[in-house]
Amino acid sequence: MNRFIIGTTSFVFPATIYENCKRLEELVDLVSIVMFETQACLKYTKEDLPKDLIELDLSYNIHLPLDLPWELGAEEVYNILDCLIKKTEFLNPTSYTLHPPLKREDFCQLLEIMKKRNISLTKFFIENIKENDLTNIWDILLENDIKICLDLGHFIEYKQERLFMLDDLMGRIGMLHLYAPQNGRHTSLDHLSKEHTNLLIFILKEIKKRKLNPEIIIEVFDYNDLISSLDFFQLLTREL
Repeated sequence: MNRFIIGTTSFVFPATIYENCKRLEELVDLVSIVMFETQACLKYTKEDLPKDLIELDLSYNIHLPLDLPWELGAEEVYNILDCLIKKTEFLNPTSYTLHPPLKREDFCQLLEIMKKRNISLTKFFIENIKENDLTNIWDILLENDIKICLDLGHFIEYKQERLFMLDDLMGRIGMLHLYAPQNGRHTSLDHLSKEHTNLLIFILKEIKKRKLNPEIIIEVFDYNDLISSLDFFQLLTREL
């Protein structure tokens, strides 16, 4: 692995998705199209996701909505995901990031529906979140060869150290979300403590040792935080 695949979010500037991507094109390899709210994203039109996006020198990840209505059942969640995937398929996304439900059975049901629809699970990265640190579905992820999005900020903020007790955690990483958490905010990586900087170094060394090549998303929503994070990451990885 000669270099890391570095990306950031589609909301770094107070502008449209296209304007963000156009300005980010010179800074990163990948943009994560962040879909915060289900209903708003279902209403996206060609103005929100213009065809011109495919002309940019970027790859795309689709971060699926944070507020999926799991209480309505896995079938309804699948229908929403299917609609959003179809809206964005012209981008040829390299991956999709999915927040898992709280209940194990809801996740199982969604996977069964996806399998019946012949949806490949290889591009879906399941993220550790406040409500679900993935430990209750780890066996399901392993059985289905599904990779994870390891969110370092969530790991730190919600004290999810028990993730390191899971079988083959590092081998499951398909994506990293990197930022320094501060009272729920996503701030620049240079705000990480020495302890957490060393944790990030450990993770990156493990990734290199295993010859993995995950997508690394600097998950910040501010230009200055992005620039300082990119500088910090470059210095951090210079000797890896």
